[in-house]
Amino acid sequence: ENANVVHAGRLLPIGLAEGCRLVRNVPRDACLTYDDVEVPARRLCDELRREQDILFFGAPSASRREEAPALSAGA
Repeated sequence: ENANVVHAGRLLPIGLAEGCRLVRNVPRDACLTYDDVEVPARRLCDELRREQDILFFGAPSASRREEAPALSAGA
């Protein structure tokens, strides 16, 4: 898709979908958006995408739902 369409629709790039967890049902063949998934916490690729959005669009595509960090066994 065109970058403006992706940004405006908060579409999830396929390269950033790995490790994401669906949080609601999505119809077959529908585009995934950041609203449809929970993004793993603190990934470098997501921070770089956020910086890219700010550079090209002046703002991130919007806040993304992140997983709560897993607690270690000793915590």
